[in-house]
Amino acid sequence: IINNKPRIKIPSDYPFTKRGNNYYFRQYPISKEDYETGIKEIKEKLSKDKEFVQALNNFNKKKSLAKTIFAGIYTANLFDSFILPMFKVKYKDTPEINKKEFLNARYFYNRQKFNKAEKILKKFIQKRAVSDKDREDAYIYLTSIYYNTGRKVLAEKLIEKLFELNHNFLTNKLLTNSELIKLSSEIREKRFASVIISNVPDGTEVYLDGKLKCKTPSRFLVKTGKTYNFGFLKEGYNLVEKKIKVNSNQIFKIKVNLEKNLETGSIIINSEPQGAEVFINDDLKGTTPIFIDNLKPGYYKVRISRENLQDLEKIYSIIGGESTIINVKMKKFDDYLLYSELLPGFGQIKSGHIGHGLFFIGATIGFLSYYLNATKDKPEVFYYSNDLLRTENGKYYIGDKEISRDEYNLEVERINLSTESREKREKYENKKSKIQTIGVLIYLANLIDTYFIVQKDKKENTAVYGNKISYHIYADYNSIRWCISYKF
Repeated sequence: IINNKPRIKIPSDYPFTKRGNNYYFRQYPISKEDYETGIKEIKEKLSKDKEFVQALNNFNKKKSLAKTIFAGIYTANLFDSFILPMFKVKYKDTPEINKKEFLNARYFYNRQKFNKAEKILKKFIQKRAVSDKDREDAYIYLTSIYYNTGRKVLAEKLIEKLFELNHNFLTNKLLTNSELIKLSSEIREKRFASVIISNVPDGTEVYLDGKLKCKTPSRFLVKTGKTYNFGFLKEGYNLVEKKIKVNSNQIFKIKVNLEKNLETGSIIINSEPQGAEVFINDDLKGTTPIFIDNLKPGYYKVRISRENLQDLEKIYSIIGGESTIINVKMKKFDDYLLYSELLPGFGQIKSGHIGHGLFFIGATIGFLSYYLNATKDKPEVFYYSNDLLRTENGKYYIGDKEISRDEYNLEVERINLSTESREKREKYENKKSKIQTIGVLIYLANLIDTYFIVQKDKKENTAVYGNKISYHIYADYNSIRWCISYKF
C-alpha cells in the first residue's frame, strides 16, 4: 500500500529541468532558486487536481485500514500470549492421563504421522508421573522417529539415554528395526562401559552422582570419558563414596569395602543473608543458621529458599559420625531482560561476555557509519521522454513540427540524461538494499550469539540450582522500567 502512494508527476514537457548540478528553463540556464520556485508552483497546481485528490484520499483510507488491521492482529497476539494463559486449565500430570497420551502417540506413530507423535512423546517423557517402563517405550518410539526421518545424530543421543535408563533395552519388543538395533549395539560397544560392583552385601544401594542407580547384585552401563561420583549405602553400614573416571569401554569392576556403622550424621547450614528456609528432602526443617542431627548415612536433597532470592538446591552426602557444613551466599533476581539488552552487544556485556559485546558494538557502529556514508548522496531522478521526436530525410521533427538540429540535439540530451539518472537511482537502491541486508545479518548474528550465551548460562545455573525454572514479572519504579526475570 505504501509503495503505491500517489505522487505528483511533473509533465515531461515541463520547461524546468535539471541536468546534473545545472538548472534550465527550456535550454536557458537559471538559478537553483528559480528552478525550485517553478517546481513548487507546478506541484501546488497539480496537487489540486481532482483525480489526484481522490487517489490520495483512497490511499489514506487504505493505509488507515491497514494500520487498524495490524493493531488488531498485534493486540490479539498479546491477548493470546498473556491473557489466555491465565485462564487456561493446567494439564494434569497423572498416570491415567499420561497413559492416554502415550496411546495417542502410538496411534500416530503406527500410521506414520511422525510429527504429531513426536510432539506428544516429547511432552510425555518430561512428565514426572511416568513409569520407567513407559518412559523407555517413549524413548524407543522417539528414537525410531528420529532415525526414520533422517535425524541420526538425535537418534544416537536418545540411544545413549536409553542405555543409561536401562542397559537391557535392546530386548524391548518395541525395538524391531534391525538397522536401529545394529546402531544401538555399536554405540554400546564404543561409548559405554559395563560396571560390576564386587565385595558388597546384596541389597547395597548404588548411587551415581547422588542419584540411586540400582541395588546389588547388578550390572549397569556408564558412558566412557566421564568422571562419576559412585556412592554405596546399606542399612547398618556407613556411606562409601568413590570418584572414578571411566575411560575404557570394557567391563569395569569396582571393589568396595563397607564398614558397619550405627552412628548418624549431621548437617550445619549457614546462609547469607540469614533467615532462609531449609528443606531436607522437601521437608521444612527450619531457618538458617541451623543444625540438623540424627541423619542416617545417605544422600539428601537440600533446598534453601528465601523470598525475593534465588533458591539453592543440591544433593549432599551424609556420612555417619561426621558433620557436613554448608555455607551459601544467596543471590537476588538480577537476571532480567531489558529492552537495552536487545541492542547489539549490550546483552553479551551484561552476561559477562565482554569480548562478544565489544565485537558486536564495533560491528554495528562500523556498519552504521558505512551505511550513512554510502546513502548520503541520493541521486535525483530526472523523468523525461519524447516519443514524438524523429528524424526524416535529414530533417528533425517533434510530431509534425519541424525543429532545428540544435533543438533536436537538446531533446536527445534530455532523454539521455533522464535514462542515466534512472540508472544511477537503480544502482543506488540496489546498493542500499544490499547494505541493509548486511545490517540485518549482523543483528541476527548478535541475537543468535546472545541466545547461545543465555542458554550456556542457564545450563550452568541449572547445574547449580536445579532444574526448576520459574518466571516472574519484575517492576522497578525508580527507573520506570518493566522487565521479565527468570529464576533458576
